[in-house]
Amino acid sequence: MENILTCSHCGNEILSGESTFTVHGDIICEACADEETIICDRCNERIWEDEDEGDEYVHLCADCYNDHYTRCDECGAVIHNDCTYYDDDDDNTYCENCYHNR
Repeated sequence: MENILTCSHCGNEILSGESTFTVHGDIICEACADEETIICDRCNERIWEDEDEGDEYVHLCADCYNDHYTRCDECGAVIHNDCTYYDDDDDNTYCENCYHNR
């Protein structure tokens, strides 16, 4: 008897032997994985595209963004916490470029 799974995103059947992927514990088909998900550049977790906390340069799950990144208050760029600049006159965070061009 063939084991048939159902994609929790689109509802299509996934036959045994076909590739499956997991997003937040849900099993999804290869088509949904290709079209609807990305891989976090920091932890390699598969996430839904609309949950991406990164930008056009880096894809981040919420946990990695919250633990290791912030956004520049000037331009909105995602910056690693180790590369963040601060001004003593305000509580804003800046990328290197915005900090030096203020």
